[in-house]
Amino acid sequence: RGMGDGYSTGGSPGTGLGAVRRLSDEFDIASAVPAGTVAVARLRARKKGAATSALRIGAVCLPAPGETVSGDGWAAQLDATRAALLLASVKGEPAGCVAMRDLGEGTCEMKRMFVYTRFHRQKVGRVLVEQLLHDARVAGHARMRLDTGPRQTAAIGLYESVGFRRIAAYYEVPGELRDWLVFMQLDLTAAG
Repeated sequence: RGMGDGYSTGGSPGTGLGAVRRLSDEFDIASAVPAGTVAVARLRARKKGAATSALRIGAVCLPAPGETVSGDGWAAQLDATRAALLLASVKGEPAGCVAMRDLGEGTCEMKRMFVYTRFHRQKVGRVLVEQLLHDARVAGHARMRLDTGPRQTAAIGLYESVGFRRIAAYYEVPGELRDWLVFMQLDLTAAG
């Protein structure tokens, strides 16, 4: 009964998890004290062979009446485009994000790693990177690559601390830009 549309234990309209469950092709929820609750909803394209021209993901995080915090993180994976997006929040505030895309032949790429300055030194970046590495391994990727700027010393330090090593450019880069990029790779098949 608790997962039905219109049911609420706290006076809300009851249009949250029940609606998500009804609209999902697969749904599961698990709770563990004190760790929290995780809900997984999988949606599949309704028309076979339907093309997706753009990656669009949205999330709404609304606290219950009288509360100020709702949720600690969001994640979305799109099998059709072999992409993943992780969004992190701290006490209900957006804190950072990171994405992954499939490059083919067992290789994926970390993209758009970002943490708001006010959340630096709070391990938000580390948590995002470690979760993305886990997701890449689960998806069956053998290696992850990334590029970053040479002045991103904290980011480079984080990447090296989880096992990334510098490599040659893995895509075409004009000569005048080579000094502005650092390329790295991590073997995902190694213990991690």
